[in-house]
Amino acid sequence: MNVEELVRDSLREQAAGITPPPPGLAGRILAERRRRRARTLAAAAATTALVVAAAVGVPASTRTEGAPSRRPAPYACGPT
Repeated sequence: MNVEELVRDSLREQAAGITPPPPGLAGRILAERRRRRARTLAAAAATTALVVAAAVGVPASTRTEGAPSRRPAPYACGPT
């Protein structure tokens, strides 16, 4: 017997002692991945909606009636 035959035989012995995976295992794994991907996508969409709502809502809530929306810039170099 050479080394290749010994390795082949030992691998076959080890494989014989292992029970096969249950039926439907691949389907369950793929379904879990789909659920995880959907949760991630939903969380990203909710975060995006929250950021957009905050960006639109905050400037609108800080304005006062009759006041200009922007202040004039102060003199940067001082009077000339």
